[in-house]
Amino acid sequence: MPTVAVISEGQADDEFLKKLIAVRRLNNLEVLGPAGEESYGRGGFQVRLEGLKLKGIEKHKAIVIVADNDDDPRSAFRSIQNQIRDAGGYGVPEKPYQVSGRGEYPPVAVVMLPASGEQGSLDTLCWSAANEKYALHLKCVGAIAECIGADERTWGKVKLAKLKVQCLLSSICKGDPYTPLKCAWWVEPAKGRRGDIFPLDNPVFNPIAEFLHRIASS
Repeated sequence: MPTVAVISEGQADDEFLKKLIAVRRLNNLEVLGPAGEESYGRGGFQVRLEGLKLKGIEKHKAIVIVADNDDDPRSAFRSIQNQIRDAGGYGVPEKPYQVSGRGEYPPVAVVMLPASGEQGSLDTLCWSAANEKYALHLKCVGAIAECIGADERTWGKVKLAKLKVQCLLSSICKGDPYTPLKCAWWVEPAKGRRGDIFPLDNPVFNPIAEFLHRIASS
C-alpha cells in the first residue's frame, strides 16, 4: 500500500512524529528528513518539495507538512501555502488539516502545531502533555519562570514554552542537562533520559494522530 510522506521543519519534530507513529501504531506513514542541499526550517519546504520530485514522490499517496504556528498562525500557514505553490505541480490546501486536490504530484496537507490558529509550537504542545509523575519538577520549573519574571506578557507564548520545556528536560536528564527536545523520547538511563517526559498516548496528541491515521488509511 502506498505510504504518506511526512516532512517537518525540525529534528525535534521528526523525532516526535516517528515516536508518535510507533506508539500509536500508525501504518503507511514515512517521516522524511532533509537530503543533500536541503535543510530544516519553515522556509525550506519549497526546496524539499522540489527535491521530492526527483526521488519518486509519485509512489506516495500524499504528503503531510508539519510546522509551527509560532507567534502568527495566519502568516505561518500562508508562508507554507506560498512555498507549496512555488514548488510547482502540487495542490495547495486552503486551510490546515485539509487535503489538497491532486496536482501533477500527490495531494498535500499541512498540520500546524500546536493546533490550527493557535500560537505556539511543538514545545507548547509538549508542555501541555508533560508527565504528571514529574510534578515536583514541573512545580520547580514554574517557580524558576516566576523568579525571573518570565510569563506570556514578557516572553511571549512561544519562548515561554521553550524555556519551560528546556528547564524540565535539564532537571530530569541529569546525566546531560543539555538534552534537547528531540531526545525527549529516547531511553538512555546513563543520561537520565527515560522516554516518558511527554507521553505520546496523552490525549493532547490525539488530533495529530487521528489526522495522520485518517489520511494514511483513506
